[in-house]
Amino acid sequence: MAPDMAGTLPRSFWTHIVPQVLHQEPAVRHAALAMSALYEKYRGKREISNADKRYAIHHYNAALQQIALSKPENLDVVVIACMQFICIEFLRGNPSGAMVHYQYGKALLLTYNASAALLDIFRRLNFFIFFFSNFAGTAQTDYHCPPPSGPFETIDQAQEALGWLTYRTMKLAAGIIMNPKKVYNPEYAPAIFSQCEALNQDFEDWSKAVARLKRRHPLDVQMDAYKLLEARWLVCKIWARGNTSPDALKSEKEFRRIVEIACNVAGGRDKPEKSPFGFPALLYFVLMHSRTLELRLVALNIFKEKCLSESMLWDSEMIYQSAKKAIEEDHNIALDRELDRRMDGGGPVLDEKPGQIYAPTQSLCSWVLVVMDACADMRQPKKITN
Repeated sequence: MAPDMAGTLPRSFWTHIVPQVLHQEPAVRHAALAMSALYEKYRGKREISNADKRYAIHHYNAALQQIALSKPENLDVVVIACMQFICIEFLRGNPSGAMVHYQYGKALLLTYNASAALLDIFRRLNFFIFFFSNFAGTAQTDYHCPPPSGPFETIDQAQEALGWLTYRTMKLAAGIIMNPKKVYNPEYAPAIFSQCEALNQDFEDWSKAVARLKRRHPLDVQMDAYKLLEARWLVCKIWARGNTSPDALKSEKEFRRIVEIACNVAGGRDKPEKSPFGFPALLYFVLMHSRTLELRLVALNIFKEKCLSESMLWDSEMIYQSAKKAIEEDHNIALDRELDRRMDGGGPVLDEKPGQIYAPTQSLCSWVLVVMDACADMRQPKKITN
């Protein structure tokens, strides 16, 4: 299970940190057994049985009791268990429960001198704030992390820096979502625009630092990991820029590159049948925000081929159907007939030039489009039992 949890990108937490304490700490051991039982469904191998559910709940409760009753002196153990509990709740389909454990673990980290590895894990989990909480009243701790300009000695450091930049971008997004009128308020708009510009520069610096890292290690076997980092970087660039340029095709080039990476990482007989961790979210971003029909059809086809059959933390069928519905409404087509027609020719493929561009509908006007409009204006004068 640990290598799969680690994914394409490095995750030493599962392959090194947890195994080191697994046999000495009963709470960590019980939590690992609960995760293992639930993970069978996530992997899509089989539907989890009632017996496995009871087994997982038994060990989950045992882990919780161990933490509550034994009160380990080594707080790292409690934080590690918190991370496991977060995963268990996600595997059970209960993100609100995962958020409770996240908040507890994060608060605990602030009470002692925690290891850098654990701080890094919870820095990445800061994203929970933006997806599974109401933002208000949620502590947002800005942990220290490598500067975006590097230098990076390993891909781990590059990933860590990108994670921090992503967090800053989403923090800005959360502020806009909570109070979108600020974007048009002359008192706040310049500061928002300045933050977007600063993030743009930091993302460019990060890209240059990664290019230097790749030149020093040209035969690095983790090329898929580099490509996935590039795809995340492109998504964040679109967010961070706030689409300050009104030229829609500028973003379309980035969407196209994300899909090219997806084709490369997911395609080919030598590639694993399982899509890399985080892969569906990147495709979904393109599916919901691209304005090119051909590009969206390619992304939808990859999602169907590589992601739809998997049991993901989010409902893959719901994601697929929502993207499909958005494409049908935006382009005024019946997608089943359109895909059947294109499949007769071997399936949708990336053309050499951009395809049909649609006018975005209100349903797709996310905060990104709000910022695009605003910044364009600013350029112009003026106990578990189940």
